[in-house]
Amino acid sequence: ARGAPFSNHGSWVDIAAPGVNILSTIRHPTDENKENTYFGFQSGTSMAAPHVAGVAALIESACPGKLSHKDRLEIMKITTEPHESPNSLGVGIVNAKNSVFYVKTMPECKRSTNTTATPNATTGPITTTTSTSNATSMPITTTTTSTS
Repeated sequence: ARGAPFSNHGSWVDIAAPGVNILSTIRHPTDENKENTYFGFQSGTSMAAPHVAGVAALIESACPGKLSHKDRLEIMKITTEPHESPNSLGVGIVNAKNSVFYVKTMPECKRSTNTTATPNATTGPITTTTSTSNATSMPITTTTTSTS
């Protein structure tokens, strides 16, 4: 991947995102009332910034409330797609899939499930209780009773 001629270049750039020829909604130039939207290809920071914000939101949804802004930026940096020049566009191009997969391996973001089955008698119903701790550490418990 190469940066656009209008992109910032240099080792000081944190991260890059697609920003050239991005299909987006636009206002038609002859729509004086600005009531209708159309689709068109646009380029620039206004097209790249939503990619980075979207990946940050996906990271947050994979581990709600447990990661700081700095953590999310670091995750985006270490999970980027490489590009041809190591110092031209920061560490690489943001990658949503890699970022979310990485977050799901972090101990503080893992979900756990425990299931116990308790027979009520030699024959008859069995009660199964499943407890799941999600990323916010709020327990979710379901109880199912089956008859045989």
